[in-house]
Amino acid sequence: MNDRVLSLCIEYTNLVDLMRHGRYDADELRSLDSDRLVLHEQLMEMTGLDRTTDMYRFARDEMHKARSQGYLRED
Repeated sequence: MNDRVLSLCIEYTNLVDLMRHGRYDADELRSLDSDRLVLHEQLMEMTGLDRTTDMYRFARDEMHKARSQGYLRED
């Protein structure tokens, strides 16, 4: 398990969850989305995935794998 990829996956899912469930104005959402795009690009670079990938699903799956292998504990 690549620690850097796992770290990015955690950051990515946390950020998307904030965007989905938080109460932000348009400027704050643009800023969060900009941060999300940076993480998305980094994950694409490190994994070889492309823009068509559902990165949130990929990140959740990677976190699930890490938990099942003992790399990440349940929240």
